[in-house]
Amino acid sequence: MSERLFDEDDVSLEATGDDRLVIAGRPGFDHASELRRIGIQFLERRTATDALTLDASEVANTSSATISVLLEWLRTCQSRNIDVARIRLSPTLKGLAEVTALTDVFDAFE
Repeated sequence: MSERLFDEDDVSLEATGDDRLVIAGRPGFDHASELRRIGIQFLERRTATDALTLDASEVANTSSATISVLLEWLRTCQSRNIDVARIRLSPTLKGLAEVTALTDVFDAFE
């Protein structure tokens, strides 16, 4: 069962039944604050014990705002002892992670 958490301007955020938090589309700075807030709210009410995947493999643009949102979600998971099994990045976000020297952070969850 999936739950659509955000859907605006060709950007979506969905919590899937297979323990994934999926961000897709072309998120940018206009969406970052709301995506961060909604994602954190979802994580704070999460009760499942299965490991979570933060999935940005369907993000179509390169945006440091999206990287920032993912890092905030990861911090929330760590502070709430939510096990993150994997972080999936789109090819464009992988390239940005390399340029910003964040590859080690995201590769730790590959």
